[in-house]
Amino acid sequence: MKLKNAVYFTPDCTFTAGDLIIHGSRFASAADDKEEIDCKSLYAIPGLIDIHIHGSAGHELCDCTTEALDGMAQYLITEGITSFLPTTMTADENTTKSACRIAGAYKNREHASEVIGIHV
Repeated sequence: MKLKNAVYFTPDCTFTAGDLIIHGSRFASAADDKEEIDCKSLYAIPGLIDIHIHGSAGHELCDCTTEALDGMAQYLITEGITSFLPTTMTADENTTKSACRIAGAYKNREHASEVIGIHV
């Protein structure tokens, strides 16, 4: 896929205008298909990582359910957060342990932000 006319963030931490080619989830030097998207006046930046988030979209880690982590992950990807560390609240020992177990057993979903650890 080619992102035409994008303003993108470069490795030297500046923005430049031009075309970006993406193959799968990586930048590439040549497109593997004919798909093009005109990104005039749009910015392209690397995915963001949230290292401390208690909750989002009405869910939080201390809900201690897979559904809560799914809800967070599905919402966060829409905001450009490609990975995150869910963070526990101040809670009793059993809740904190349960939150840690849920996060540790969580299976990342396609088209959602990725849980890359836990922040206790």
